Amino acid sequence: MLDDARPPDNWTWGVGDDSKPPDTESTDAGPPTNVPPPSVILSTFPELFGSGNLLFKPIASQNASVKQKVLSDPKAAQYLQGYILLGSTAARVIAGRKHRWHRDKILAKSMSLSAAGSKGMKLAGVDKTQAAREDRETADVVAAWREHVGPLRSAVAAANTACGANMKVPELSDKMQAQAAKMVPTARAACLLCGLKREERIAKVDFDVEDSFGEWWVEHWGHRACKNFWLEHEQRLRQR
Repeated sequence: MLDDARPPDNWTWGVGDDSKPPDTESTDAGPPTNVPPPSVILSTFPELFGSGNLLFKPIASQNASVKQKVLSDPKAAQYLQGYILLGSTAARVIAGRKHRWHRDKILAKSMSLSAAGSKGMKLAGVDKTQAAREDRETADVVAAWREHVGPLRSAVAAANTACGANMKVPELSDKMQAQAAKMVPTARAACLLCGLKREERIAKVDFDVEDSFGEWWVEHWGHRACKNFWLEHEQRLRQR
């Protein structure tokens, strides 16, 4: 039935089926000082990508007119935009995961202390273990994205036509790199979540970036989307 193909009413950016909007206290609190390592953050994305089936599966069996009617609903566009932001955030974590170990002094120090207290284990061994885990988690994230990106592209194309929108689907791979853009604002520190700098952009992910009025970057924190992801999923991340 048509109603079954509608996105859930409570689906907004970064909201999963067991989530709730962050309260005012957590939103207004200062930036976190103990964001988990990249492998932990990456491990959350495959399950979150799976939430797309709430929309993709019901509309897959509908005819073109029904799909257009469903995807012309502003809530469907909001759903798809949120899903795209989720993919873009995953891409930044993948691209920035190596940089973050050098740019996040608190993360590097915590791992050094952990290594020193683990029966004399050398930090180099911890680095190799972390790198291997990050590579595995990255492969899982990319595989999960590729599983859902086909239906996502189809839905986005239909929604763009129906709503006159210009949503673009990011491309994810396990070898993503960021390049510094020229003549754009910069910040003293990198993003706390992904480790990328304010001026760095990822090809086929960061489309038409508008870095103004806090839409792209939050001072003393990082990317707006990364901050929103953290506020929404902090409890889940800390439990891993």
